[in-house]
Amino acid sequence: MKQSEKGFTTVAISTRCAHGAPRSHTHTKNIACAELHKNATMRRIFALCVLMTASLLLASCGSGGGLSGFSAAPLLPEFNSAGQYSPYYATGEMNEPRYLHEVITLDDGLILVTGGSDESGFSSLDSAELFDQGTILADEAPPDSEAGTFINTDFEGNSIAMETGRIFHRLTKLPDSRILISGGAPTLGASFPLSQSEIYDPLTRTFETIESGMVTPRLRHQVFMPPSGQIIMVGGQVQSSFTDQETAQVGGGGFGGGAVVVAQQVDTFPSTRANEIFDLAEDEFLDFTLRDSSLDVELTTRRGRSNHTMVKVAGPDNRLNTGDDLFFVVGGYQTLSGDNAPTTRFPGETGAGSQNAVRELEFFDPVQGLFSRVPGYSLSGPRINFPLAFNLGEFNNLTLDGVEGMGNVILIMNGDDDHNFCFETTLEDEVAIATFSGFGPAQGLQLFRQTSSQGGHFQGIEAETNLGGISETGVRVGRSRTHAVSFPRVIDSGFTETSVYTAGGVLSFQGLLGCFFHVDGTIGSGVIFDPFFSLEALLDFESSPRDPTPGRLDPRNPFGVIGTWLALDGLLPGTTGAGFGDVGFGSFARINSGERHWGKIAMVAGPDGVLNSQDDRPILIGGGNDFGVPPGGDVVSPSAELLILPGRGSETLGN
Repeated sequence: MKQSEKGFTTVAISTRCAHGAPRSHTHTKNIACAELHKNATMRRIFALCVLMTASLLLASCGSGGGLSGFSAAPLLPEFNSAGQYSPYYATGEMNEPRYLHEVITLDDGLILVTGGSDESGFSSLDSAELFDQGTILADEAPPDSEAGTFINTDFEGNSIAMETGRIFHRLTKLPDSRILISGGAPTLGASFPLSQSEIYDPLTRTFETIESGMVTPRLRHQVFMPPSGQIIMVGGQVQSSFTDQETAQVGGGGFGGGAVVVAQQVDTFPSTRANEIFDLAEDEFLDFTLRDSSLDVELTTRRGRSNHTMVKVAGPDNRLNTGDDLFFVVGGYQTLSGDNAPTTRFPGETGAGSQNAVRELEFFDPVQGLFSRVPGYSLSGPRINFPLAFNLGEFNNLTLDGVEGMGNVILIMNGDDDHNFCFETTLEDEVAIATFSGFGPAQGLQLFRQTSSQGGHFQGIEAETNLGGISETGVRVGRSRTHAVSFPRVIDSGFTETSVYTAGGVLSFQGLLGCFFHVDGTIGSGVIFDPFFSLEALLDFESSPRDPTPGRLDPRNPFGVIGTWLALDGLLPGTTGAGFGDVGFGSFARINSGERHWGKIAMVAGPDGVLNSQDDRPILIGGGNDFGVPPGGDVVSPSAELLILPGRGSETLGN
């Protein structure tokens, strides 16, 4: 086993790599601008270096609209007494630390946590708990964040628990604010998908089992609600079986001996293209059929897909949350069929590795009531194990210069090829832009991938371009097996944009010396995607990084969006680029748990007590210290932690 000097651990192909070993860095902390200027090939970076030596601009902290009435968080600084950027704060401990679970934010601001496992998916938890940042138990020492307790009892003091334990289930908020818990399985082994679903009532903190079972029990599916109000279950893995016959020799060569045929039923778990709906009025599951027809509405992929994600896109009117919104199905995999389908659901058991990853996108058109293939678009790489997609117009449908249509711009990120030994992370994240010609299905939908000449769609690009300190040069940085969250962010022009935050997980790839598993640098620190920051504008065109003109040179990009991942170092760059690429040794933030795999991230209200406003805080809930097979390892400590995003600490808020 060998420890490299770039925060990686390597191992021979025949041996699984240990990870999280102490890193050994020998990089120079600072490089003078003059030294960079000596090299003609570095002059563009020299110009950036000069900008960064100017005054560093912090983001403006105006408040945005949002949901009010939540518990206000305490004021906390971003920087500790030694002046070091230290934004992660432990909350109260979970009652049952877990991974492979699900979380959802309730209308009252509490976060519901359900199911998961604490022993690598060989069993599941039936327990549920609520995170309340406005409460600290009387017998509990206040955590670092001075806030936050996980509650595991209802109003009568009884334990909050589902009817059964679940892994890879889905939580869906219903129109009446209750939560539908659908599908999943008791374990990642050979157990069958669960037929019975449940509903959580936040008014009583209790679960009620739905008598009607799913039409096709499934796990690793997705759920969405089009304007019709239908609650639609999409894809996933289901149970199938076949009879395996083998010839066996019975007895000796004398009387009574001979060959016999032994038949054995084998259960498999193929992906499915079948969908179904949950009828809220009748509390039952029904086949999903075309209007006034008995024909099933199915996915377009021949063998369906599982472990995918979904995202809503604005549609031809360029306005999000209207009747022509489209629902994109992104990533995941399709298994082999019949006796070649996987017999368990552990990572690495998709059936045949990356060739089964679904690279095509499809969408549901609520006007037609059908799924269709997105024409001419294929993902940049396999996206299995927590692929994610976010609408970059979620909190503001306008560009910086007032062009409507950001609801047609999405960020597709994370995932790997799920290889059963040395899985490879898909490195480049994607900004995809939808335009409409007005002719054909969905008004002539066309999807275009916005490329980045400066590598801004790699999650370690700022650290790679930095002028000293930890450098991730030599490998592009992506991640998988972790979660992310979108949030409103007011940038220094006073404009509210939709940003995306992620942390934890792992970068994995196969090199000449074996498998590389990277959990350091920007992986353990966290990154923020800024859709309106463009390295191309800054370096290629020597203009403001927030100038949309370079992006609009391509007529397929009417919004001028390129976007860049920013390292979580406390100084997010503003209109001049000051603060970009200045991540020095020791300046990276670091999650308290060191590693966090198979966990979840949600948002909670900040000191103003208003969700979806400028001072919101991500909370990392659960996770394990092992990304491998079987997944999870030991549960991490602290089991949950809050992040104070840059520009949102007590000093910035005027305290």
